[in-house]
Amino acid sequence: MSLIPKRLSVKFFTKDKAGVELESLIGVFQSWIQQQAVEGLLIDVADYSHVFAGPGVLLIGDEGDYSLDVSGGRAGVQYTRKRQQGHSLEGLITTCLRLARQAGAKLEEDLALTFDYSTVQITFFDRLKTPNTPEVVAQLQKVLASFFTEQLGISEAQIDNVTEGPRYAPAFLVTLPQALEATDLQNTGTEAIQQA
Repeated sequence: MSLIPKRLSVKFFTKDKAGVELESLIGVFQSWIQQQAVEGLLIDVADYSHVFAGPGVLLIGDEGDYSLDVSGGRAGVQYTRKRQQGHSLEGLITTCLRLARQAGAKLEEDLALTFDYSTVQITFFDRLKTPNTPEVVAQLQKVLASFFTEQLGISEAQIDNVTEGPRYAPAFLVTLPQALEATDLQNTGTEAIQQA
């Protein structure tokens, strides 16, 4: 069975304990569309700041969406890939990590925000290919452990299943011994995409 989901989401949490001013993101994301400031075909901005612990503010793209997500009570920069484009699962994870990391760096430039790049939440959104069953969750956890060890050379990654319940998509919190840098993902991402 293929474990490549239709949608994969990666989220780096903000270090800021105070609430994030989501309304300020609307103008920032609109400027990103005008400047093509991040990768992908950017289409529109959707404001969900009125939704408690919701998706925040989204920058909607063709291949994937960027957002400052506040679901789960923790704000963070999130990238959700909506198109696989021939990736292997490892290539897909790498792409999502790289684009979320780059978006975080761009938000740090544009707003008074800082992100924790040593902790990342990875969510597999696909009830058909990655259903929330004990067998699939265990398999995904093994894939992630192998990915961080073999693709990124990080042997001390702690991977915890943080799936909220049987009705929710499989989600994992990955704690790394050091911050994940954009350069850690650049070469790996290119290789993974070419091999896919």
